[in-house]
Amino acid sequence: MTRRNFQDDLQDALANEIQQEIDREIMEEIGWQIMREANPDWHLVELKWEKGKDTEYFWNEACAWAVEQFGLPGKNYMTHPTQDCMRFLFKHEEHAMLMTLKWI
Repeated sequence: MTRRNFQDDLQDALANEIQQEIDREIMEEIGWQIMREANPDWHLVELKWEKGKDTEYFWNEACAWAVEQFGLPGKNYMTHPTQDCMRFLFKHEEHAMLMTLKWI
């Protein structure tokens, strides 16, 4: 195999990997939108990735607090990370208010 062929193969593999990641993110976003439409009465809270809320410690604390307060995601709430924020979708308005008051 020549050097040029190896570089071409490497570029193709990298382009393929990038496309798969983009496809995965698109499918997750579509799934999230379907979930929102299926649960129109649920309440959305978005924790933005911003200064002071961009550390591993902050996110460990926020997610651990949510699990301690509301249980594991599924029955009472759902989560979805994006490039801009972490989304929490709560079944009960009171839970959404508690999350907002604590973390926003």
